[in-house]
Amino acid sequence: MLARVLLPCLSRMVLSLITLRFFTISLSADVTMPSVFGDHMVLQQGVTLPVWGDASPGERVSVMIGDRYEETKTDFRGHWRVTFRPIPKSTASFTVVINGNNRLEFRDVLAGDVWICAGEGNMEFPCSQSATGWEMVES
Repeated sequence: MLARVLLPCLSRMVLSLITLRFFTISLSADVTMPSVFGDHMVLQQGVTLPVWGDASPGERVSVMIGDRYEETKTDFRGHWRVTFRPIPKSTASFTVVINGNNRLEFRDVLAGDVWICAGEGNMEFPCSQSATGWEMVES
């Protein structure tokens, strides 16, 4: 008699635990970053530097840029953002490390001036083919 009562309760409890474990696994997400972040990137020198991405809601995320460190917690949508004090120009590369449920590393990163150029096909014209190209580069 007791087995007939306990067995259905235990099987429901086991099924509930398996279902809960499945949803817990599927809800966790790795830290991800937008495609503007990557190996061999140049970060703008001399201005406050935002770093952002996505992860699981409520996840703790830490970011190291060289020897600088910031930490935050994702919002209810899983978005996160930290802001670093201005970074001076660098000639030696450094690594950017993001830690959460997973670890991302961006290597060979520099701080300097970032230029975004747009224009005609003559933007690809090498200075070496210009009569005064090297004079412009040196000035």
